Amino acid sequence: MLALVGGVGFAIFLVQSRWVELAFYPLAVILQVTPIVAISPLILIYAPSTQVALLICAFLVAFSRSFRTWCRTEERRPQSDQPL
Repeated sequence: MLALVGGVGFAIFLVQSRWVELAFYPLAVILQVTPIVAISPLILIYAPSTQVALLICAFLVAFSRSFRTWCRTEERRPQSDQPL
C-alpha cells in the first residue's frame, strides 16, 4: 500500500510541475522500458534488507503503471498552443 501511494503520488507530482517533469522524464522512460526482472537483482544487492528491496520494486511498478496511464491521457489531450 505504501509503494502504491508513493508511486502514484510521485507520478502526480511529476505531472503538476513542468520543471520536475523535464528533470525526471528520461529516468521515468528508462524505468518504463526496462523490465523489473532486470533491475531487481541490483536492488537486492544495494538495498539494506529484502523488505526494502521489495518495497522499492513495488514502488517502481506502481510508478511505472501510473506514469504509463498519464502518458496515454497526455496523448489524447488537445494542445491549446498549437494552431489548428
